[in-house]
Amino acid sequence: MAYFLKDLRGIDPLTVNQTLLSEHSNAKYEHPWRIEAEIKALLGAVPVMLVYPQGEPPNPDTNVDLRLLTPRTRYSNGRPTWMDMLGCRRAVEVPIPECENTACVIEVRDPTRPDETAYDRVESGGDPSVLLYLPKDVKVDLHIYGLDGCTHTRRPIEL
Repeated sequence: MAYFLKDLRGIDPLTVNQTLLSEHSNAKYEHPWRIEAEIKALLGAVPVMLVYPQGEPPNPDTNVDLRLLTPRTRYSNGRPTWMDMLGCRRAVEVPIPECENTACVIEVRDPTRPDETAYDRVESGGDPSVLLYLPKDVKVDLHIYGLDGCTHTRRPIEL
């Protein structure tokens, strides 16, 4: 896309590759730079950009400007901890009695913009409650969908 933007508009955008150095299902599939970074303990809790001592980013090919190295995903209660968005969201156990005897898909949405991307989405296999990551100080609605994709319930989350 950046190639076409530059070609059509003459704009040379900053391009960042977030996939080359990302974690994979098995470390044997990961890029050697990622493996080396983990061996040298370069990874912390936040993403980093690798640079040479002179400050230049390593660039084995010329199709992107920067490469991002992200931390390995950690989980708490079966959910990725990055969902807390560096403290902008909080993990909340929410009761879902509608799903106690059936599988459901649960979404958290802004009630004023229900057609926009959900804040969180999780599946439940008949559980009485689910752990959701909710934005702080924002009113949200809980949308519960059945396996047929139809909305079972839409209600505000009372905290």
